[in-house]
Amino acid sequence: MRIGVLPRDDAARVITQATANGAWAINAANLALTIPLLFEVMLSRGLGSAIPLPLAVLVVMLGLSIAAGLRPRRWLVTTFLAVGAVGAVVFQLALVGADPSLFDEAYFLVNRPAVSLVLVAVGATTWFSGVLWVLIGFLVSTISSLAVAVIGGLPVRTGWGPLIMFVFYVVVYAVLARIQAIQRQRVPNFEQFEEDTRRLSVEENLRE
Repeated sequence: MRIGVLPRDDAARVITQATANGAWAINAANLALTIPLLFEVMLSRGLGSAIPLPLAVLVVMLGLSIAAGLRPRRWLVTTFLAVGAVGAVVFQLALVGADPSLFDEAYFLVNRPAVSLVLVAVGATTWFSGVLWVLIGFLVSTISSLAVAVIGGLPVRTGWGPLIMFVFYVVVYAVLARIQAIQRQRVPNFEQFEEDTRRLSVEENLRE
């Protein structure tokens, strides 16, 4: 009985793709969970009238995140980053404009869209492309936070969220790269083995 085994490179792509899909799932979950958090914080401060604008930002970013996760195309991810960067700036300025104390007392809410900007991976099929996209997302997130500081006359603050997500996924992709390197050394190349077996079989038949 023969058991189908994926070639090593194909198996590596599948695992890396699954990691990228996981990043998009966390991205969408982060944005979705920010919606009830937004209502809770704003309503508790009597700022219900300030909810529509940041809510619209979250809905648009969530829609783009889901679309890019389902159809990981480069142009969709680029659109998410571009729209998300502007959205993160608008979101933060809208909240701080409604209540400046949110910048210090509820920054865990203020920078949630900026965290999602890091969690991008355009269907990454190699560890290097995964790291590259996470790095681009982290830079875009940082730039959006700098823009908020400049436009709003606020201290430069990025929060720990984007940095933690960036470091986490760099470590994940680095571990995948190491595992794949070890597999290449220890796991036989079944595709090459099968090809050699077929060639030897043909040669045996020709001799007969």
